Amino acid sequence: MSAFLTKPTLGKQHVNEIRATAAKNRHLIDDDHLEELKEAFTLFDTDHKGSIDLRELKAAMRALGH
Repeated sequence: MSAFLTKPTLGKQHVNEIRATAAKNRHLIDDDHLEELKEAFTLFDTDHKGSIDLRELKAAMRALGH
């Protein structure tokens, strides 16, 4: 089976790297901007699971014109 036909997964290591990078750069975002980001995330997290799945990401990208 081709690698293109399999569903890619994010390993724990990759997720941990993303979280570590976000933690290091948290000082770059002020409280108002953080509130705006949280509000936007909540709008697209339609099932309220605390994460955005592929369907929700697709809707977000369309809403943003991509």
